[in-house]
Amino acid sequence: MKKLQTNKLFKHTEDRLHQIKEAFEENQELINLVFERMPIGICITDEEGDFVNVNKSYTEIYGYSKAELIGKPFTCVVPEEGKKEMQKLHDAFMNREEELTGNWEVINKDNEVFNVLMNAAYIEEPDSNTSFKMTFVVKLDDANDAHEKLEGTVKVLEHKIEAQESAMSLTEHDIRKNISTMVTIADIMMKMDRSEKDKKWLKMIKTSGYDTLDLLQATEDYILMESGNYDPELEDFDIITLLEKIKFDSKDFIRSKNCQFSIKLTGSSKTNSLIIKADLFYFTRMLKNLITNAIEACPENSVIQLKLHANENFEIDIHNEGVIPEEIRNEFFEKYITSGKSTGTGLGTYIAQLIANVHEGNITFDTSEKNGTSLRIQLPKNTVQKQDVVEKDVKQSKYA
Repeated sequence: MKKLQTNKLFKHTEDRLHQIKEAFEENQELINLVFERMPIGICITDEEGDFVNVNKSYTEIYGYSKAELIGKPFTCVVPEEGKKEMQKLHDAFMNREEELTGNWEVINKDNEVFNVLMNAAYIEEPDSNTSFKMTFVVKLDDANDAHEKLEGTVKVLEHKIEAQESAMSLTEHDIRKNISTMVTIADIMMKMDRSEKDKKWLKMIKTSGYDTLDLLQATEDYILMESGNYDPELEDFDIITLLEKIKFDSKDFIRSKNCQFSIKLTGSSKTNSLIIKADLFYFTRMLKNLITNAIEACPENSVIQLKLHANENFEIDIHNEGVIPEEIRNEFFEKYITSGKSTGTGLGTYIAQLIANVHEGNITFDTSEKNGTSLRIQLPKNTVQKQDVVEKDVKQSKYA
């Protein structure tokens, strides 16, 4: 297949196609919103290269109907001499080995050969664990027409993205307002003449409400973490105090499982002060996620052990006697992976790994029927700032 040299006349067109590709990769919900409205040709092919969907502009470029293309290999619009090379490039793209972009010769239903500029986006569908290639195509027989269609496409995208962001912003505002109302009502009811049992549940509602408000605030930061652009707000704090506070907040949950929960800094038998430098807000979220998971997973009448190692590296080991189900072990830190939880989102371990990565660390695990499960947070040695062996009372972290 002949890949043409890029003409300066089409440099702007290439840039626009790249911009469109990135928009779809970053916000895959756009596929359903604007697919058919696009002035440029778009096709979606599966891992083998068979057409899954095409828009109207794509059918107009090649002269086929939608029904004639769906289920057929994309190479049906490629000249015979280029089919093998194009299939090879497709396979490399789906294996994330190579980008697929440039000027190419193609062929339409009437066997007419012409040039197109294309770019491709890699699309993943978490629910079905499948991936697709979304290809954007502009016919280059008329440069002005190509530019016009691309500008129209970008405007459609910008309008939809702005509308979607506006809707999300309004929704978030309403969610915040409703949760704040629930927290206020719970606070008022706690001050009334209530039984200790009622106060316990009201306190849980209040705490969950504040946690949810924190999560809403953190949404943008998680997006930055995913792209590697989050700048952590590092500060010194005592991790022993923080862990004792998380343990205290979880005491009712621990008691309901009749479990024991121990926190130990290896190499010492006394209560310790271990000062580390980290992003306190997100470090707290990471530990809460993993500790809550350990409590949920531990069998009744068992032991949860949390050990800190401050030697060559800084490690936090969270051990429980439960076992991670075999079917989710290979994807344990991926999005939306959960097992046996009717209300689980499958985001807890994913977010925890993101936060560990932000701190230049990593989370691994070992699990077996014989030894239970150990989650190990591994962080750089310079995370630890100061270590003291002292008798002290537990303090309350303002972020915990």
